[in-house]
Amino acid sequence: MALSSPTFSVVIPTYNRAQLLLRAVHSVLNQTFQDFEIVIADDASTDGIDATELSQLDSRIVYVRRQENGGNAAARNTGVTAAKGRYIAFLDDDDEYMPHFLEESARVLQSQPDSVGFSWSGIQKVKEENEKEVVVEERIWMPTYRNREDAYVSFLRSRRVGTDCGLVVKRSCFDVVGLFDESLRKAVDTDMLIRLVRNYDFVVVPSIQVKIHDHAGPRVRKNAAAGADAYARIIAKHLETIQQHPSLWAALHYKTGWLFYHAKNRAQGRAYLLKALSRRPFFFKAWSALILFETFGTEAPQVHRQISQQKEQMFG
Repeated sequence: MALSSPTFSVVIPTYNRAQLLLRAVHSVLNQTFQDFEIVIADDASTDGIDATELSQLDSRIVYVRRQENGGNAAARNTGVTAAKGRYIAFLDDDDEYMPHFLEESARVLQSQPDSVGFSWSGIQKVKEENEKEVVVEERIWMPTYRNREDAYVSFLRSRRVGTDCGLVVKRSCFDVVGLFDESLRKAVDTDMLIRLVRNYDFVVVPSIQVKIHDHAGPRVRKNAAAGADAYARIIAKHLETIQQHPSLWAALHYKTGWLFYHAKNRAQGRAYLLKALSRRPFFFKAWSALILFETFGTEAPQVHRQISQQKEQMFG
């Protein structure tokens, strides 16, 4: 019988990744800290995930299947709603926890005051090359802020962690900030983390505890239209704060503008870039993007990508 109230509920949303899912599940079962349940939130997969096989792996596995595919946010909400743990940890179905992830997360979180509502950890990115696993990157992001307001504004401007970075959230936090926004098809974790940091302090597990697999396949992060829509919604949600910071206003409208251009929505792209320039008239990147996209039309996204890739190669 599964634990009635474990310390951790590890939520694994999944869709059509039956084999990869097993790897993720085993990385939880192999944890040094064993007071957990695993909540698998199946977003109406069609690749034959065997619920019976999963339940036979361990009695702490809870399998919940959605009747209709609802996307990333909906699957995570299904998992959160079914979870019974004090802390809810998120694991993507194609990634893995290092063996001490739960132990280290518990050690760090349980030593914090009540004002701390969530944590993340360091990550290791890997990819397959010639049938070998190659480490691409290792990163631990440990920002410091003067106060919660500074953190909130900073997360609106740019955020370097997501649910794939070993995000752990106190279950009680969802009663305050709400669940994941199911109207979004991209930047789902961005939206959630902005809401979390607005209401709670955070703590970082100062070690590499999550392995992120870089692999081929369809990814929502490459969907420019979904990204543009998501950032437009985020701007609308936090408009009052964004209006108070001209550089933040410009940065977010610039990002949303070029996403709309990449999605071949020239009218919206132009509108957002002009809004960026209305508060920051000498914003060189916004002017450059506006001229580029208005000059090259449908070819501009390809030109923009080439310029961006060249800059990355030159400056790292």
